[in-house]
Amino acid sequence: MAESYLKGLEEITAIDPESGPAFVEELKTISPDFAEYFVGFAWGKIYARNVLDPKFKELIAIANLISICDGKSHLRLRIQSACRAGCTKEEIIEVIIQSLVYVGFTKALRALYLVKEVCDEYDGFPASSEGSVDG
Repeated sequence: MAESYLKGLEEITAIDPESGPAFVEELKTISPDFAEYFVGFAWGKIYARNVLDPKFKELIAIANLISICDGKSHLRLRIQSACRAGCTKEEIIEVIIQSLVYVGFTKALRALYLVKEVCDEYDGFPASSEGSVDG
């Protein structure tokens, strides 16, 4: 197995230990080649780079997913991953606020409500001082 694939699998597991490996296995049932490219390149070569810390990478992923209007699946995962990486609700919400200028209110609102859903389901956000979606 290629070194980049193994590194990618390690990165995916670190980001989402519960569902990450299962997602890769599901991809393999659809297309083993696609799974290899996705894990080896996107995660093993790009995400595994050490220039940015994981927290910053997750905030970048959130901003990008807001801009393409990703529904619930991947954006929800990135919000959860940002939480695991140490991002506060305040930081995630600030990314959403900063995105308003570029993506508009509809996409930003969708993301804001996903943060609320994740907060309601997942009690792992580090404490934040303001900007809470909990009121």
